[in-house]
Amino acid sequence: MRILSGITTSGNGELHLGNYIGAIRQWLKLQQDHDLFLMLANLHALTGEISPANLKENTYKVLAMYLACGLDPRRSVIFAQSQLPQHSELAWILNNLTYMGELSRMTQFKDKSARPETMQAAYDSGVLPASLQTLSPAEFKEKKQALARGGNISVGLFTYPILQAADILLYQAEAVPVGEDQKQHLELTRDLALRFNQRYGQTFVVPEVMTSLHGARIMSLSDPKVKMSKSLAGSAVYLSDAPTLIKAKFKQAETDSLAKINYAPLEQPGIGNLLTIYASLADSTMSPEQVAQECGQLGYGQLKELVANRVIEVLTPIQERYQHYLDRTTELDTILADGQSRAVTVAAQTLNQVKDKLGLL
Repeated sequence: MRILSGITTSGNGELHLGNYIGAIRQWLKLQQDHDLFLMLANLHALTGEISPANLKENTYKVLAMYLACGLDPRRSVIFAQSQLPQHSELAWILNNLTYMGELSRMTQFKDKSARPETMQAAYDSGVLPASLQTLSPAEFKEKKQALARGGNISVGLFTYPILQAADILLYQAEAVPVGEDQKQHLELTRDLALRFNQRYGQTFVVPEVMTSLHGARIMSLSDPKVKMSKSLAGSAVYLSDAPTLIKAKFKQAETDSLAKINYAPLEQPGIGNLLTIYASLADSTMSPEQVAQECGQLGYGQLKELVANRVIEVLTPIQERYQHYLDRTTELDTILADGQSRAVTVAAQTLNQVKDKLGLL
């Protein structure tokens, strides 16, 4: 089965524990038996503020971490999105099949494009979108001022689900592993594939949602009610964090005042998140419930220390390999060139079929 996935090379280019447990560890299993295409989504990074030098460096950093975690470019097709112009060309074609109302309903766009003139009333009434609910008053003021300075929201932010659809359809992916926050985008992808096929004849494979494995949703350490993210202060443990920093972050992780260790994510989201992280990284197959039973006599501080030590144990060899690859950009360029060559074989064939169906020369 052909599967496509990837991570955006945005922000500081660092991948965090949520990326590792929720995505990369699943990819390691999938690459054994499936035709896996893994994208470095650097075109998607353009929807936010970028530094050209940093964007290039981030692409290398994400690739180096892919390799350090064990992803094998001989088994998987690993490529940079920007090195295949077919992505942008198919995205333009799909733009003309997409309705404004479909994009306007995308919840991620609503979260990211909150307007400064409407934010204050929403903040005062407590009805902010999920991405803004955890902001302190000072952080909220800073974000509102940044939005006011930025003026209009970019068209790219509005239409990037179409580029995402092009990424998937270009490789005739049969399945896409997605989290809850991306299911809406995959539904749009499916709708566009069906719409094109109905209008112009069978062309695209209609991808299925691949159900995430256990532990795929790792929550923020600073607010365990929302997903771990680079955009929330104190939220993420990065795969490149030093052991002392990892321990400090877990020590500050939000828990509760119930003084009991149970796996009850709704009642105790912070404790539930710690148990999920430990269970996901355990040597043997364990559920969070089993970890809770084994750790039932521990205090919260002891549980945090236990989880931090396990994370450090897992990440130490990964960090060593990461630095090895990061110091060898020539080797990374060779891997990208090979990935581009293998990816373009599929991408060009699909785009040629699309253009032929549309009567484009």
